[in-house]
Amino acid sequence: MERYEDCRFMDGEIIWCATTTTTKEKTTRKMIMLKADGLDEAIIGTTIMWGAESEVLVYSCEKCINIFMVRDGMAYDEAQEYFEFNTLGAYVGGQTPVFVWTDTTDLEL
Repeated sequence: MERYEDCRFMDGEIIWCATTTTTKEKTTRKMIMLKADGLDEAIIGTTIMWGAESEVLVYSCEKCINIFMVRDGMAYDEAQEYFEFNTLGAYVGGQTPVFVWTDTTDLEL
């Protein structure tokens, strides 16, 4: 038997939820990770954050910007500004996804 608890919804879609599965042998609790709406193709992995309840999704910043350019017809500067304000600037609690710049060619180390 699987039971959903503590669910959070956005636009009618579950974006985070804890599930509890009970069998004769054991009870297992797992977290469904928060997702950035419409950016599944930009997911590059997961990570564990200090203080987070479970793993969080990791997105490529470059891939997110590219999605906005291709899907929404934005120019690069417009897509970058939209991404930085609407996506990077959205904190939704301890399960907020992580966004990383994967192109490090311009970094001074």
